[in-house]
Order: sequence, then C-alpha cells, then structure tokens
Amino acid sequence: MNKQLTGLQVKLSRISLKWTVDDLSQKSGISWSIIQNIESKEDYIDKKPELKSKLLNVFKKEGINMFDEDEEFKPYIKLKK
Repeated sequence: MNKQLTGLQVKLSRISLKWTVDDLSQKSGISWSIIQNIESKEDYIDKKPELKSKLLNVFKKEGINMFDEDEEFKPYIKLKK
C-alpha cells in the first residue's frame, strides 16, 4: 500500500467514528500504547508499514478514506455517509 498516513489522520478518523483508543486497538490488533504514540505525532507513519496497512484497512472498512497533501490541503480524511 503506497498511501500515506499521519498520526493526525489516525486520531481524526478514530474520533470521527466515536471510537476510543481501546476500540481502535481491538479492531486493528495494534496495542493501545502504540496507537497513542502514533496519534501523538503529526508525522507520516513510515517506519512500520504493517501498522499503517492495518490502520488503513480498518478505516477503509468503516468508510473513511485518507488523502495525501495537495495544493490546498495538508493530509486529510473523508468520511462516507
């Protein structure tokens, strides 16, 4: 998966779904402490592609898509209704 993902996108996505860190941990199989660490940084998640892949898959199943930077916006999310 070549999509980019930032800690801020993870946090915004989780909040949009009204999930706690524990909810995301259970659905993704990633420990809550790692999720908190990811969310505390606005940087791209590049060092562990398997974490990025798990998070992107969980959010995609819930109708959230991630978008990279473009001319107008920094990385952002879109929630399907």
